[in-house]
Amino acid sequence: MHQLYLLLRGPLALISFIVFIGGVIYQIIWFFNNTKVQEIPKNPGLLPSKKEIKSFYPPEDIKKLTKWEGSVWSTQPYFTILTSIFHILVILTPIFLLAHNILIKQSWGIAPPSLSEKITDVFTIVVLCFGAYFLYRRIFLSKVRIITGGGDWLMFFLVFLPYLTGFLAYHQIFSYMPMVILHMFLGELMLVCIPFTRLKHMIFFFLNRFYLKSEYSFFKKGNRVWN
Repeated sequence: MHQLYLLLRGPLALISFIVFIGGVIYQIIWFFNNTKVQEIPKNPGLLPSKKEIKSFYPPEDIKKLTKWEGSVWSTQPYFTILTSIFHILVILTPIFLLAHNILIKQSWGIAPPSLSEKITDVFTIVVLCFGAYFLYRRIFLSKVRIITGGGDWLMFFLVFLPYLTGFLAYHQIFSYMPMVILHMFLGELMLVCIPFTRLKHMIFFFLNRFYLKSEYSFFKKGNRVWN
């Protein structure tokens, strides 16, 4: 068992990071190869004026499309806040986890910044509670269950189980070493799967919001469109 621990901590951890970084680079290159900067019409006179646009759509419709009323923050504010917190903590917790960064320091001589164990433990509990709520929705709410497929279940458990096993290992619930090994395996598996499964939305979220021209672009500065 100790040999398996060393294998997961050493070569397999390095391989998972290489695959993750390589996959992220591949997806970024794929994104830019399949999008282009939107061409501005040479004859601006062909573009409708603001007055004409207002005549096409009633003012209330334009307001709903472009303002708060037409966003998910308006239609489902509490669930949107919950999912936003969940996604933020899912990313921040492993990055600033002290135990992870100690292993990185010991293995590769890099010392990333860390948060206290109490803070990251609270983060983990929040992730697990929110994850349990999402699981409840997928099982018991018909409107969610009917659109949930195998890929959705895979994505959920790829994210949820590393946090669950990490929490159990940290608090030494069940046998410590087997739980640590399972946690390391699941964490590295999730890292490898991120660029090649639906989890890659964590990459495309930023690409879409900053580069694609749409109503969801940050600061309305996106200037790329799909080929």
